[in-house]
Amino acid sequence: MMKINHLPAPTWRWLKVNGTETGYVAGIVPGEVSERIPEGVVRGEGTDKTPNGIPDEVRTGLGPEFDDALTAVPSVVYTIKPNEDNNRKLYQDITYTTISSPDDKGCVNRFAFNCEDGANATVIQFMTGGGDGPVRAALSNKYYVGRGARLTLVQVQNLPEGSETYNDCGGTCEDGGTFRRIQIVLGGGRTYMGDFCDLRGTKSAYDCSVAYYLQGTHLLDMNYVANHQGRRSESNINISGVMADSSSKIFRGTIDFHKGCARSKGGELEDVLLMDDGVINRTVPLILCDEEDVEGSHGASIGRPDDNLVLYLASRALDKDAIYHMMARARVDRVAALIDDEETASRIDGILESAAVPKEMPAESALSLKRH
Repeated sequence: MMKINHLPAPTWRWLKVNGTETGYVAGIVPGEVSERIPEGVVRGEGTDKTPNGIPDEVRTGLGPEFDDALTAVPSVVYTIKPNEDNNRKLYQDITYTTISSPDDKGCVNRFAFNCEDGANATVIQFMTGGGDGPVRAALSNKYYVGRGARLTLVQVQNLPEGSETYNDCGGTCEDGGTFRRIQIVLGGGRTYMGDFCDLRGTKSAYDCSVAYYLQGTHLLDMNYVANHQGRRSESNINISGVMADSSSKIFRGTIDFHKGCARSKGGELEDVLLMDDGVINRTVPLILCDEEDVEGSHGASIGRPDDNLVLYLASRALDKDAIYHMMARARVDRVAALIDDEETASRIDGILESAAVPKEMPAESALSLKRH
């Protein structure tokens, strides 16, 4: 068994939130990648654990055991150079092969992004399945954000029901460097995600926004760490999601203030909407502090749909399913609105409308769900 998603500081064992054990079957075949690379981004390969341009001490959210399991697959390394175009976008469509039995080895893709000093780019990744059946997918993204650079990673996961997905991430931000991550989880079966952002530079920043819509028996297991080392570094971790049927979820969010990171700030917040009594939700916000002059905050809003709001919307000729889908859609749209790309926003709209809007919904109700 492989241990992943460890809390940096363990809590009581009986809570069963310190980490996760999984029987991951390592694959060696990459998922099929269709990409569009803008000018100013150089594509290469790396074969070792931490490819060229990425520091050796890079850590990831899922942890070292998972990272070691992927080393047989070469990394695709993208070097992002500064130029006059500050809105470059690298598009990646990743398609995974359907597995025919539980023992099948899955697909693995490893990417590394070396964002040089002063560079600015957005990476947009769509994860989909190659057929109607479940897939087993492992994706690793490592990053190095240089001085004054800015890197945004957008990920949209829309995999078939019953799929097993590992989505790992980790990297470093130097002085004035900013890493922004936007994730939307719309499908799958068992999904494990993590990120470890090392804010080593002065005024470095980490901004993470995640939206999820869990149905059926979908399991979502998350571990995000903002590791503050540089002075006046900042982090924000915002999670927004909907849980329905008998889905389950655990969110681990850690803000770790190390000695020497004076005047740093960190905050984390989760907003969970529980649609059914059969869901299992666990939220583990954690702040570690070894420095006095810092500001840290965390909070969670967890509950069922407001009865008065449901009654009001029902009086406007919306049925119960339509009302619940509207509330779910709003939470996903809130994060999707952060994506500064019309093409990506349109694709997400298409996925949501086909997956979340009931066929029997009145036409006037469907119009109310569209992006504004």
